[in-house]
Amino acid sequence: MASLRNLAVLLLGALQLQPAPVLAAPFEKQVVPGKYIVQLKKGISAPDVDTHLSWVRDVHSRRSLNSRDIVGVQKTFRINDFNAYAGEFDEETLEQIRGNPDILRIEENQIFTLIDGPGVSSPSPSASAEKQKRDLVTQDDAVWGLGAISHREPGSTQYVYDSSAGEGTWGYVIDSGVRTTHEQFEGRAVAAYNALEGTEDDDNMGHGTHVSATVAGATVGVARKASIVGIKVFDNNVATTTQDVLDAFSWAVDDIVSKGRQDKAVINMSLGGGRSDAFDDAVNSAFAAGIISTVAAGNSNEDASTWSPASAADALTVGAVASDWTRWYASNFGAVLDIFAPGADVTSAGIASDTALVSDSGTSMAAPHVAGVALYLQALEGGSAADIVKRILDLAGEGVVEDPSGSPNLMLYNGNAA
Repeated sequence: MASLRNLAVLLLGALQLQPAPVLAAPFEKQVVPGKYIVQLKKGISAPDVDTHLSWVRDVHSRRSLNSRDIVGVQKTFRINDFNAYAGEFDEETLEQIRGNPDILRIEENQIFTLIDGPGVSSPSPSASAEKQKRDLVTQDDAVWGLGAISHREPGSTQYVYDSSAGEGTWGYVIDSGVRTTHEQFEGRAVAAYNALEGTEDDDNMGHGTHVSATVAGATVGVARKASIVGIKVFDNNVATTTQDVLDAFSWAVDDIVSKGRQDKAVINMSLGGGRSDAFDDAVNSAFAAGIISTVAAGNSNEDASTWSPASAADALTVGAVASDWTRWYASNFGAVLDIFAPGADVTSAGIASDTALVSDSGTSMAAPHVAGVALYLQALEGGSAADIVKRILDLAGEGVVEDPSGSPNLMLYNGNAA
């Protein structure tokens, strides 16, 4: 992993009221002047991290006598062997930090932006047509993505799944929040953490609600007995930063570990941007601690190796297909992808009301299908993070995606039908 190109991160779906161009070129780098993400070398002990932070605060305190508006260290992040901090520093303080032997890398704190807007109404799939067969359930008239992941060929309108349905698992969705009162969640969703100071916890954009219901919605979701832990990093179309997303990710990891949920939880990030070594390292460190991250590959029709967290070695990186199982035209591609999943015209929960459904397209919509299958398998079969990832890849349909463009030709499959 080389240097950061950009981390102008988009929620990787549109939810658009009127046609708008899908991203077809790399993002332009946008940074917050004077603010940085500082990553420490691996292997530094917790006491040494604390000593380093005290040193930085002391240097900043001495330097800021004539620059009271520069705030210094603002956030710290500890994820397994990943240690970093975010802050605002003048150039002389930054030079001293660069010269410290504890430092692995320094990246500019960058702007995360998004594409979002109201969705369009879609008919509700029928839940009454479900029928029991042994331990399997078949939902007739299911949304196309659910039919796709439970069959070996495109075109099915039936979702076939084990009745365990992800029960006793948790999907941590780092996004724009979640409308917890929506009927799709049946009381299984909580707004757990908001990384944005001064904002309401509610999802006022709809992206996070849509993604969350694809993970665990009652009739449109994959793991429909799983619980959703909503984590907010985007609000009202206002840009956020690397610092906020790392804060949200660090909170999710801490919550999973503190509650002993490593083998019963998945973090979904339907967001992404230019490659960031620090962000990738955080995802890899979480996986080493037993936590799966499903991430969107990106919507720029380019090699995903230039994106983060899609380029993280231990992320489950997901590309999007249309209903005919052709790579969706704007989906990123390449060797860093792990798998494809439904991502075009995906129907899921909206925020206009507690019954609203909307249709959306993007790798944002593909990633939560994989998160849902991961939770489903955690409940059904159990196993470590590595076991579940291997199981997902082993189950996947091979050679069935049209135009994979150098990506692994694997299509998500839950293993429960023909």
